[in-house]
This record gives sequence, C-alpha cells and structure tokens, in this order.
Amino acid sequence: MWVDECRVAYEQAVRRFLCEHEFRCVRASENLRLYLSNPALREFFSVYIHIPGIVAPGRIDGLAVADSDGALCVLLPDSTQEDHELARMLRRQDAVPRVSGPLDDVRRVVSALGGAGWLDRSYLLMRASSMDMVFPPTDARIEVREAGADDLDALLSLQMAYEREELNLKPTRSETVARIQSLLERQMVVIAFCGDEPIGKVNTNARGYFYDQIGGFYVKPAYRSKGVGKAVLFHLLRRIKEEQRDPVLFVRPENVPAISVYRRAGFRPVGDYGMSTRGTRRLS
Repeated sequence: MWVDECRVAYEQAVRRFLCEHEFRCVRASENLRLYLSNPALREFFSVYIHIPGIVAPGRIDGLAVADSDGALCVLLPDSTQEDHELARMLRRQDAVPRVSGPLDDVRRVVSALGGAGWLDRSYLLMRASSMDMVFPPTDARIEVREAGADDLDALLSLQMAYEREELNLKPTRSETVARIQSLLERQMVVIAFCGDEPIGKVNTNARGYFYDQIGGFYVKPAYRSKGVGKAVLFHLLRRIKEEQRDPVLFVRPENVPAISVYRRAGFRPVGDYGMSTRGTRRLS
C-alpha cells in the first residue's frame, strides 16, 4: 500500500529502510531528510512510502520523493503489483518531468505513468567503503582545495562543460550559476588549479543519512591522464571519510577513463542507475 505522506510514526522505519537501500538512490534520501528536518521545506516535496501488506507496523519497503519541480526519485518494493497505484497518486500532482533511481525501478515507474517522449539514460552504479580507502600522497604540482563562494567564476566554465559533455544539457549561464550557488551552499565542492587556471572539479550532489553521492567530476581535456582527476577525487574522498560516511556515484558505462579512476579509488559496481526525462524540458 502506497501512502502519500511520511507520517511521524514511520520515520524510524524509513531510517531502517535507508540504512540498507540508500546507496541505490541517495537523492531520494537527501530530499526526505530535508523534508523531515525542516517543516518549512515540506511544501517543496511530495513523499510517498510503501507499506508491505495490509498493516506492517515499523516497516516500509519502498520510497518515492518528488521535489518542487516534480522530479521524482524512487526506491521501489520488489513487487510490481502496486506500481499503478503509485502512478495514480503521482498524476494528482503536477506532471513528472524526470524519474531517477535504480534502473529497473525507473523503467517500472515510466511504464506505469505511460505516455510517449521519455528519454532514457542508464549508468553504472558504484560504491566504496571509506574505511577501506588508502590515500596516495598529494601531488604538489596541482593545487587542490575545497571551493568557496569566491570560486564561482572559476567553477562556471568547468560546470558548463560538464553539463554539456556528461549530461547532454544545453545550459544557459544563469542556470549554471544558480546550480553552482546551490552546490556551494549545500554540498562539498573541490576544485583544482594549474596556476590561475581552473582545470578540474568534483562535488557531492546528494547527501543522505549514510552516503554521499559524488558527481560533477570533470577535468579539462588538456589535463586528462595527468593525475588531476585522481587529485580532486581523493581530496573529496578524504573529506567524506572524515565525516564517517561512504561514497557512491554513477557513471556512463562508456566512460572508461573515469571508471578506471574510480576502481583505483576502491569503487566497485553494485548495479545500474537510470534517469528518464520526459520531453525537452531543461533539467534544473
């Protein structure tokens, strides 16, 4: 049974569910955490939880969270029997422009919602254990540090290139500036310089209860295969380990150089991640 709110009585059940499943869609967990921690933000999210059976106190086995733009993150129960029930509840809200989460879950939701014009993308989902990470010495030739508000201009060209190459977006400058400002306010952002030139970046793009999801990994073409990617990634992983959390990420399967860097950092494949976008609406 799908319930279209996260009642206080189920908060602990949600935490137990996420302890096991959060790595599969950290964005859903981050949005839920914001929803539960700040009542002023609840109007910006729609939360759906799945309760197995007729009554199962203290247990849930599915979660779906939509943000203010209607973008939906899902962690579905194993059974497909009630997918259409969730779809009916979603149709009562504004149109869903994007669905993300484990690939099979995304396909199930898109199928239940119906309609044409969905653009599907699949990624390799990888995670690592911070406790098992051993970090190499830092490379003194590359300046790597956490980014702050003063680095907005330096991050702009890197972020726009990342969105074009990795996400197939056509961002405007103002849209990208807004995304960078949001990252700097809510996430950890690491940037690399060669002299005064910004040459690489990486950041968290979702922070759940137990995991940090890594994204925005980009190095300028002229500086690839020169240790820049490894330097920014390990800097961020050190920070994640300091906070006693574990990292997770998703990457295009054809991006062999990035996967190689992730494997050397201790990441291992744990499944497939999907993102399905309806029509031509810009991602926000």
